[in-house]
Amino acid sequence: MVKNRFEKFNFLRDLSEPILVLAFDAEKCIKEPHFNKKYKFEPIIHQCAGVGCHHRYLYIHKLEFKSKKLAFLAKKLHKFYFGTSLGCFGPQLDNLVKYDKNLKELFGMGCNYTWSELQEAIYPIDIDWLHKVTKTVLPHNLDDLLVFDNKCESLCGSYNRWKLLILAENSD
Repeated sequence: MVKNRFEKFNFLRDLSEPILVLAFDAEKCIKEPHFNKKYKFEPIIHQCAGVGCHHRYLYIHKLEFKSKKLAFLAKKLHKFYFGTSLGCFGPQLDNLVKYDKNLKELFGMGCNYTWSELQEAIYPIDIDWLHKVTKTVLPHNLDDLLVFDNKCESLCGSYNRWKLLILAENSD
């Protein structure tokens, strides 16, 4: 019998406030990743896209917002998109442009590399803004969060491997 590779994934229980996470997309993994034991990564299922009820399988490491102001802005961003079913039928250019503008106005940051992640309840920020939004200490090279069996393995999926996301409650 084939084992379901996502059976250990669970929904996040408390999303009364948006959270900031460093995410690794489990659906794009060829095999289960091995994380550095110094960092806690949780296998989660996150429902998003409003009535579209998309389920994303992610390994996440929860991060602390750098300031209360950034946490407040994350709530404001989520409130703007809550109930919109954003991304229900995939990303639409007008929504992406509006989101990027909102992100720049609120945070002074963008989503040039992570725009495809945008859905109600998943709000991407480009990873190069990581140290501007969190006070959580992470290695300079994020791939040091992973343990690879060999050098070749470290190259697989290396482009855009890490996602900086604000996760929030889905409206559906």
